[in-house]
Amino acid sequence: MAKPVLTLFFFCAALQLTAAQHACDCDFENGWCCWTNLPSNDRDWDREQGATGIVTHTGPPADKTTGTGEGWYMYVSQITQLLPGAKAALTSTPINGHKCISFWYHMYGSNLGELEVIIQSGSRTNRAWHREGGQSSDWLYAQFMSEEDLDYTIIFEVTGGLLNIGAVALDDIILYDDECPPLDKCDFESADICGYNNDPLADFEWGRTRASSHALGPGYDVSTGTASGHYMFVDGDKHEQGQTGRLVSPVYRGSLSTVRCVKFWYHISGSNGGTLKLEIQEVDSGEVHVIWETTYDQGTFWHVAAHDYEITVDHYVVFEAVIGSVGRYDIAVDDVLVTDGRCTGYAASCNFDIDQCTWLNVRDGRDDFDWIRYTGAASALTEVNGPQKDHTTNSKYGWYMFIESAPPGSSGDRARLVSDVFMPSPDGYCFQMFYHMFGPFDAPGIIRVLVEYIGGGEEEFWSISGNQGDQWLEAVVEMPTNMGFRVAIEGELDAIIFGDLAIDDTHMYYGSCAQMPLPEDFICLDGTGNVTHDKRCDWVMDCPDGSDEVECGECTFEGGECRYRDTSRGDYEWKRHQGATTTPGTGPDRDHTTGTPQGYYVLVEAHTGNVLSGATYTSPVVKETFTSCQLSFAYHMYGSSSGKLDVFFDQNNELTRVFLARGDKGDRWHVATLPLGRIRTDWKLRFHATPLINNAGDIAIDSIVLSQCDFPTPSVNCIEFQCDNGACANYDVLCDFEDNCGDDSDERDCGNYHMCDFEYEESCGYQNDDYHDISWWRHQGLASEISGETGPSRDHTRNTGLGWYMYVDTRFPRRQGDVARFLTTNFRPGTCELRFYYHIWGDHVGSFEVYTRTEINGPKNSLFYRDTSSGDWWIRHATVISESANFQVVFEVIVGEGNFGDVAIDDIVLTPECQEYSGALPIVEPDPTPPPRCPPGQFDCDDPIITCIPDTQRCDFQVNCPNAYDEAVCATCDFEEGQCGWKDASGGAYYWERYHVGDSPTTQAPERDGAGNTDGHYMMVKGDSSLFYFAAFLITETKGRLGQSCKMTFMYHLSGKDTGALAVQLQDPDDFITLYILWIKRNDQGDEWKRAELFIGEHGAGWAVEFESYPLLGTFVGEATDVCVDEIELFDCHPSDNKPYASELTCDFESGTCGWIQEPNDIDVDHFDWERRSGSTPGKATGPDEDRTRGTRDGFYMVALGQGRMNQRAIMTVYPQPRTSSEGSCLSFWYHMYGATVGTLNVWQQRLGWPGTRLWTRTGTQGNEWHQVFVTVIQDGIQFQIHFEADINNGEASDIAVDDITWDPYPCEPTAVCDFETGFCDWTHDPDNDMNWRRGRDGSPSSSTGPEYDHTLGTSEGWFSYIETSFPRRPGFKAMLVSHVYPADSVQCFSFWYHMHGRHIGTLSVYARDVETGGARPEMWTKSDEQGNMWRYGHFEATSNNDYQIVIEGIKGEDTKGDIAIDDLLPIPGSCGIPGHCTFDDGHMCGWTNERELDDFDWQRDKAGTPTGGTGPDRDHTTNSDSGFYMYTESSPPQTIGNQAWLVSEHLDPTVTGCFIFYYHMNGNQMGTLRVYTMEAENPGSRVERWSLTGDQGNQWREVRLPISLNMEFQILFEGIVGNGERSNMAIDDTEMFYGLCEDYIPPPYPGGSGSNTGAIVFTAVVVTLLVLGGLCAVWYYYRRKQAKPMMPSMPSMNTMTAWFQKSSSSAPSSMENPTYDDAPSVTSKDTAGLYEKEGSVA
Repeated sequence: MAKPVLTLFFFCAALQLTAAQHACDCDFENGWCCWTNLPSNDRDWDREQGATGIVTHTGPPADKTTGTGEGWYMYVSQITQLLPGAKAALTSTPINGHKCISFWYHMYGSNLGELEVIIQSGSRTNRAWHREGGQSSDWLYAQFMSEEDLDYTIIFEVTGGLLNIGAVALDDIILYDDECPPLDKCDFESADICGYNNDPLADFEWGRTRASSHALGPGYDVSTGTASGHYMFVDGDKHEQGQTGRLVSPVYRGSLSTVRCVKFWYHISGSNGGTLKLEIQEVDSGEVHVIWETTYDQGTFWHVAAHDYEITVDHYVVFEAVIGSVGRYDIAVDDVLVTDGRCTGYAASCNFDIDQCTWLNVRDGRDDFDWIRYTGAASALTEVNGPQKDHTTNSKYGWYMFIESAPPGSSGDRARLVSDVFMPSPDGYCFQMFYHMFGPFDAPGIIRVLVEYIGGGEEEFWSISGNQGDQWLEAVVEMPTNMGFRVAIEGELDAIIFGDLAIDDTHMYYGSCAQMPLPEDFICLDGTGNVTHDKRCDWVMDCPDGSDEVECGECTFEGGECRYRDTSRGDYEWKRHQGATTTPGTGPDRDHTTGTPQGYYVLVEAHTGNVLSGATYTSPVVKETFTSCQLSFAYHMYGSSSGKLDVFFDQNNELTRVFLARGDKGDRWHVATLPLGRIRTDWKLRFHATPLINNAGDIAIDSIVLSQCDFPTPSVNCIEFQCDNGACANYDVLCDFEDNCGDDSDERDCGNYHMCDFEYEESCGYQNDDYHDISWWRHQGLASEISGETGPSRDHTRNTGLGWYMYVDTRFPRRQGDVARFLTTNFRPGTCELRFYYHIWGDHVGSFEVYTRTEINGPKNSLFYRDTSSGDWWIRHATVISESANFQVVFEVIVGEGNFGDVAIDDIVLTPECQEYSGALPIVEPDPTPPPRCPPGQFDCDDPIITCIPDTQRCDFQVNCPNAYDEAVCATCDFEEGQCGWKDASGGAYYWERYHVGDSPTTQAPERDGAGNTDGHYMMVKGDSSLFYFAAFLITETKGRLGQSCKMTFMYHLSGKDTGALAVQLQDPDDFITLYILWIKRNDQGDEWKRAELFIGEHGAGWAVEFESYPLLGTFVGEATDVCVDEIELFDCHPSDNKPYASELTCDFESGTCGWIQEPNDIDVDHFDWERRSGSTPGKATGPDEDRTRGTRDGFYMVALGQGRMNQRAIMTVYPQPRTSSEGSCLSFWYHMYGATVGTLNVWQQRLGWPGTRLWTRTGTQGNEWHQVFVTVIQDGIQFQIHFEADINNGEASDIAVDDITWDPYPCEPTAVCDFETGFCDWTHDPDNDMNWRRGRDGSPSSSTGPEYDHTLGTSEGWFSYIETSFPRRPGFKAMLVSHVYPADSVQCFSFWYHMHGRHIGTLSVYARDVETGGARPEMWTKSDEQGNMWRYGHFEATSNNDYQIVIEGIKGEDTKGDIAIDDLLPIPGSCGIPGHCTFDDGHMCGWTNERELDDFDWQRDKAGTPTGGTGPDRDHTTNSDSGFYMYTESSPPQTIGNQAWLVSEHLDPTVTGCFIFYYHMNGNQMGTLRVYTMEAENPGSRVERWSLTGDQGNQWREVRLPISLNMEFQILFEGIVGNGERSNMAIDDTEMFYGLCEDYIPPPYPGGSGSNTGAIVFTAVVVTLLVLGGLCAVWYYYRRKQAKPMMPSMPSMNTMTAWFQKSSSSAPSSMENPTYDDAPSVTSKDTAGLYEKEGSVA
């Protein structure tokens, strides 16, 4: 809705400009002033008050001065007093000197004559101002200058018209000395032409002229309607063809706050008319944007035009005239108005709710009377004719254009309405409108749509006649394409009284009507049938599967855009997006719905727009909604130059704003929840983004949800009120201006209620108090356009920007403490209920109080008080009034400390028990206000000696008053004596209230308070009868700084199935947008009080602590639920209370836990504690035997013991760390995770108010050794904590330990180890990528390709990295992931897991790339095409003569089924050696993995002896020492006889003559069975037993060789089965797949297989001997090859010989729980000797 920039303040400012009141200044409140009727009048003017024009509904409902029915004005009713040509003249006494005459006039009716203002000096008269016909149903302002030098009189003269249907009124005449005050519009009456200038670079200048002085132009101006008025013009015959003249406005400031509208009048007349353009020119760049233009001879009358625009930079409005063919023609403009807000309508498009837009009643004699704007019931005979509601809003408050058929009109009389002008268009035009023709006997008449051609002539394009029923119908009319034209809508009467006609919602579409989509029936997705289009999205599921109610405004964007459309007009547009945006420093990197980079959202990127861009995103059409309808959505506005986001609902092109956000909101998703309320027509959601000129300003939305929008269902058992539609309503919601039934039947019989909706100017007799500093104003539309982000965007009555409400504007020059009081009429003594709706929104709210008083200046009885912002929505409040004397209700606002604290009220109701009283209240002297005991800025300690302390020392967690009063109302509270400074700051249906035990209205309320007392108090959330669901806030503030050690404890009680959630938050005093969540609990927690303890940490003065309780959508806080808090305590909060060790993160735990403490939380989050221990842990086969620091049993470490725990969590944390910003700090630690049932160790960074970020994670047993981890922690200026979280899943063998934590202020050294669980680690995307690798889990977005689970965890919760190959990516696109730099000549064995499944798989390559040259080394690992739906193991030996990086390159295949994934990247210094061999040293298990689902427990990696005595090895086989590792099964409890553990190999290539070799150890007198199987890849059901052994085999390692002959890819499976006791630990070591015959295999010379002490000596001797023999063999082999003599394979050839592996006893960091499969061994067997048929051989 367009509003002039100074609308609210104009009249007041005009009064202040009057230097001294003139005798003829008159508001007619106390008489006629200097004005009298002329004796020669045919009829006289009358002084009237209240509503007039009762018969025709055309007179003013109230005066202009007071806006009430009590005010006075001058009035002429033409229907009763004037014949055609008759006159009524009101004249002044004589006046001298130049004057500006200003006045307000009201001309409303379907056939009015004229209103003229005449200056008469002696016998000479001058027509100074003129209007003809109906103008508006509102009061309008006019002014003009009188430059008469002699004495003169001013005459207001009304002349009767032909039919005289309507009324003319006059009010508030003011005479100014000298110049007129400035207007919002430019009428060019002043010589300075409002600051407009001619462009000096143009070819010619515009001129200013009077109509009487310009022969070619119009005979009158627009402003005065007379020949003496001025306008700007260009004569075409004085310039050459193609020359231009540019009229440039003053500078308009760029704005994010609103759209602007330019409305003006123009005149183009003459046979060779040129072109007139409306342009927006940027001040700095000079860039010009043409937003409107017209041409051709358009007749000898003025046309109105309008256009809106958006621009964020300073600019000019420019009118450019372009000369066409040289000749006699004229171009002129007048009455230019630039307003904030969208135009009410233009280009024949209008809903008539504010004005007639650019539609005009013709004044050329071609019709008999006028169309008029009308609202409500159009006739007293509501049963037979006239619309009761408009089409736009489907309410009685909406407006439409109407023809009144009452006398003196007669059959055949016509009224014509014409549009603005359209230029020829090859695409054509389509005109749409809605019409209403209802009356008996085909009485309504005819409606025609005609075209008036610019060149002359007209043509009828559409017509309809007769009774069409009591309904609005649609007309769609094809318009001409080859000629300029304007649309004419003509109504013709057929029968008197019963012939009313109406139109509404006109719209001109560009393009043929054939291009307009026709509504189609919906086909149910389950195929069961069709649903007609009018039932789609109507909140009723007509399809059995409910699919007709899907994609009806709600969307997560995961599966598409849900029928939302980008309807932007420029290149700045909304697009569906995934992952991070392209511009750094702006936009989200993940969606809101899933919280992952794989989720989708929609986005506008700032760099795509320009200053005139605006991006609009429009929903599908949704049917009308119930009163309780709510919208919630997530939005992300991050970037230094974020623009503005508006959200509107659109009813037939009438936009109502429901949300506004501007500027940078931080790199996070915010959720907005707001009421939509009752929308009575089809509607759409519109998200509108406005950019700044900068790249750093992306805006995104996601997770759009509509809730509570469906209508109540009928019931046969209503306890209270039964609606006409069968639904039920409570009696206390009858007649409250809300449709609680869905058919308005609860608002119908309200005649006995005292109700005021402020829709009409009389304001129900309510008025501003005479004793006030500032006033309440009656306002319409976006108050925030005046005051910024404060004030309503719509009223409550109509739920649109068109409705009215009362409003207090708190901007400058208002001062803090100024008071505005609004008074109802007086009422008699009694008890009744007061209901009203209030709106309080802004950062600087003062106070709003509602009270009754029985005496003027007497004491007040407070009914309601609020001093905090509630948000941009209306809130219902009801309260009981009980008075024993006559009283009135007072609405009082006290201004706060800034501009943003506006308050509004609407829809006041007093129930019938309140009877109005016509008398006055007594006036008494006000009680004197005692002076304050302390000066400003001081706090009164409320003690006898009047101690005053600085206010900043109140609530600073340090006692400063002698009686400690300064800390008595500061957060710590048991609520026994009050609320201790906690106050409710809720803004909706829920609010906090203090209750005594037993007084709660809910059945779920606790029977004791939080301290266990049956006579205590607590705070509880209470429900109200409002239909909207918003959070309830309980808030307290702090004055002093908070220390790092500050904690908070409280008791909470959440009981009931629909409880919702309770959260504790912090509020930054400098940021009212962001709430920092510290703690949250959801859903029913049982009927008991629970204790919570949480960190608050270090903050500046003024931070507020809040409890937020919010319901589940669709539920009330009623008798089955409650949310309570009690026993709140804040401690250690003063900076002097800080713990000295709070920032001590580096710790070896030898002398304590340093800064590491247990998580202070309730049992549902942290189930048990970490312990500081030395030596071994109590459990068997789990936990460390010694610490990491000393490597002895005397050293200390921290451990989470798993014994006896199932699915429990222990959290070790630190105090919140100070805010710092850096590139990162290095957190390093050692961890120990050993045991058959070990769960998960997570390391989290918890930033203030953010969800925790997992920095690192590891799951499952990692072997009986300490591993070191390095994690870089990014610090971004937000307070944070580090958490070590141990998740114990199952049982006894699950201890998790940490030791030697260090914190370094610099980033960690980069590493290529990565499992993608927490990010990409130190891998980066190559800047030359065509696309990037992504992180994913639970499958990739494309079907029939990509993994279903990760490799690390083997679940859908685990993460991997992948390339997404869906559109718009093209075949051949590359994605490269690049490691950190490795030094020249270093060697890395880089192992990884990969997944290549899909019909269109491209290529995966791994290679080393020289840093210096950027070129890839020739050696690379590569795979292409389908590799099966499985994870495979790969490794690559990377090295280079120069510094190099490892590159993982994925290339897209031919189509979309080609996702490639990688996981568990592990570089190990040194060569890779021969595939298939594993010693289980070097910190990993090679390609072996534990089966996850089909067995009972896991194989474990261990060294030295096993935990159970009398079983298992005491050393490994490879090194024959207690430092070497092996794999074994731990058979002690909880394992039982028959339990199985499976260990599975990597994928192995087919072989005809293969041999699998391993060493086993089976020592123990209760030994079970060890079996070896082969199986098809990833198919345990296909396993074939190859070898087995049962029973005690002695304390020694033994070799097995198994011949393998398989023509398919296969795996080896070890199965260990527990015997009849715990002494059945079996082990394996040194596995190898040999591609050759078993008898040809020569094992490496392992030292001391028997385990003797001479093993090392023997090993050394063997190695030396073999080296010598190897050298001799090499020489011999060389000469044999040289002689080219054949050789029989008496021993394996070199390409089948297994290399020796030197095993290191050092504990290299283990990276993966699950190593990987190698399907591409670098050495393959060429031996074709016969098969070794034996089942196996034992050495």
